[in-house]
Amino acid sequence: MLKITFQKKVLCVACVVAFAILVGVSCASKSVKSYPMEVISSEFIYSNDNHAPIYTMRDFTEDEIMPSDKYPGFYFVCGEVLVIAYEHVDYGQMTTLVSEHGGRVVGFLEAANTYQLHFTDVATEAELIDLVQLFNDHAFVIIASLNRVSELEIYIPTRIMEAVSGLCPAHNPRYQPSPTPAPIRPDAARDRGMIIPNDTRWEYEWYQWFTGGPADGSNWGMEAINAPSAWYLLFDEYMNLHEHVEYVNVGVIDTHFAPNHEDLEITLFQNSMPISEVPCGRNLYPTTRSIRQGTMVAGIIGAGFNNGYGIAGGAPNSIMYGYSLHGAYAPRHTSTFRRKHALATLFANDVRLINSSMGNSNNPIPSIHSQALTFNINNHSILLRERNMLTVFLRKYLDQGVCFLIVESAGNASNRNGHRSVHVGYTTVFGNIRDPEIRNRIIVVGGMRGWIGHAFLTCSVDNEPFDPPRFHMLIGMGSTQVGRNVNGSLAIDIYAPGYRITSTSTPLVRLEDINLDAVSTYYHEASGNVMAAPHVTSVAAMIWGVRPDLSGVQVREYILQNPRHDVYISRRVFDDIQVSPILCAFQSVYAAINSNEL
Repeated sequence: MLKITFQKKVLCVACVVAFAILVGVSCASKSVKSYPMEVISSEFIYSNDNHAPIYTMRDFTEDEIMPSDKYPGFYFVCGEVLVIAYEHVDYGQMTTLVSEHGGRVVGFLEAANTYQLHFTDVATEAELIDLVQLFNDHAFVIIASLNRVSELEIYIPTRIMEAVSGLCPAHNPRYQPSPTPAPIRPDAARDRGMIIPNDTRWEYEWYQWFTGGPADGSNWGMEAINAPSAWYLLFDEYMNLHEHVEYVNVGVIDTHFAPNHEDLEITLFQNSMPISEVPCGRNLYPTTRSIRQGTMVAGIIGAGFNNGYGIAGGAPNSIMYGYSLHGAYAPRHTSTFRRKHALATLFANDVRLINSSMGNSNNPIPSIHSQALTFNINNHSILLRERNMLTVFLRKYLDQGVCFLIVESAGNASNRNGHRSVHVGYTTVFGNIRDPEIRNRIIVVGGMRGWIGHAFLTCSVDNEPFDPPRFHMLIGMGSTQVGRNVNGSLAIDIYAPGYRITSTSTPLVRLEDINLDAVSTYYHEASGNVMAAPHVTSVAAMIWGVRPDLSGVQVREYILQNPRHDVYISRRVFDDIQVSPILCAFQSVYAAINSNEL
C-alpha cells in the first residue's frame, strides 16, 4: 500500500527563529478564532550548496478581502502590495525601503526577488493604489501591484452532467457494448504494440477498444489519446521502465489533496484543511469537495501503474508533488502571491512540469457576447498588471536556467452571465501571458466528450478544399464532439478527454465527518476542463522521461505538432468555426524518441 510522504522542514530551529526575527513575525501557534494578522506559511529546502532558498508567505483571512471600487468585480487583500525587485537589490534594502513607508515584508520568494508587503495602517483602495505607484516609480522595483484575490473554481459536480444523445457512448442508442468483456492478456497487448496495465478497476475496460471498438468505459480518456501505445515505448517485456527512461517530477497546483489514498503517492505542500465554515454556492465549507478535485487531478497523472489495484495514471514515470491553493483561513479564495509561492515551492523542489487546473471563477465577464469573445487584456488594467507581474516572475526563473512547462485548463466558466463561449482571458491565469519566451512554455487545454465510433467526415467550408493549416475541417458521422458545458472557451492549444473521467477520489461529505488519517479507497468520475489538462501533463511527463534533454518549448511542440491524425475538434461559435487538435500520447512520445530536432 502506498503511503504519502510529506516535505519536511530541515532547517534548524535557530535558523528559523533568526529569519522570523529578521522579518518581524512570530512563528508561534495562533488561535483559530482570532484570525491573527500574522499567519506565516514557510517551506525551507536545503540545496546542494547548503543554502536554503527562502520562500515565505503570509496567509490572509476572509475578513481581509477588499472589494474594489475603482475596478468593479475585482477583489484584493487589504493592506498588501506585491513587488518584484531588480537582481542587485537585496532583502535588507527592501525592508528598509518598506519600513520608511510604514510597512514590512511578510512574504519573500528569494529566487525571484519577490516581496509581499503589508501596511497595517493602509485601509483604503486609493491609498493602496498610491503605494503601488510609489513602488513602481522606485529605482529598486521592476513592477509592483496589488495582491489580487480570486475565487477558486471547483468544478467537480456532485452529479454527472446530463448526457446528450449521440455525444457519449453510454447514451448512444446505436452503440451496444460487448456482453462478454474479458481482460487483455499482457502478451497479446505487447504483440499489438501496447501495454495494458493490470489495475483491477480497469481490468475489463480495455476489451472494446482493444478489439476495434470505440474508446469507452471509465478508462476511455486513456484509450482516446492512445496511451497504451505510448506506454509500450516506456516499458520492457518484464514491465520495467527502460533504462533510458527517467522519472519526472510533476507538480499539481490545485485545491486540497487527500493525504492518504491507496493508489496515489504524492508529496504535499500547504495542504492545511479549512478551519472555518464559509458558504460557497450550494455547499458549505469545509467539505471534501475541494479535497476531491486535487486528488482526482493528481490521480489522472500519477495513480499507481500496473500495481494490481485501482486505476492507472497516465504517466508511469511520474513523481508527484501537490500544492494546495486553498488557505486555511480563506478556504474558497487564493491570491496572486499564493500562486507565485506555489510556483516557487515547486521550482525549489526541482519540479519543472506543472499542472494547473484552477481557473479564475470571479473575473468580471462582460454581459455582451461579442465582448466576451473579443477579450482585450489592455482593457482590463488589473489583469494586464497581473499578467505583466507573472511574466516578470517566470522570466526571473527562466533567466536562471530553470526549465519548465505549465499545463493549464481553459476553465469552466463558460456558462456564467449567460455565455456559451468565453475567451480564456477571463478564465485562465497563465493563458493571458503574451511574452513568447514564456507563452511557448504554457499549454492551454480544453475538454471534450467521448466519441461513439471511428467514422469521421472531412469536408469543405464555403466550397474551399480541406486545408488543416487554415482550420477547415468539420467533424461528423458521430465522431468526436465537444461537450456543450464541458468547454466554451476559445484560444485553446489542444483538446483532451474531459468528460466522465474516473480517478482517485474521496467521498463527498462534510470535512468533520471524514477521517483524513484513514486510507481512501474511493474512485469517482467527474467532468470539465479540469479533468482534461492532466491528460496533457501525463504525455509531457512521458516525453521528458524519454528525452530529458528537451526544453519546455520543445516538449510543448512535440505535443502540439503530433495530435491525432484522424479526428479534430470542430465547433461553431456564432459565425466562426473553431477547430483544434486532439491530444495523442503515442504520436507525441514516438516523435520525441525518433527525432533529434523538431
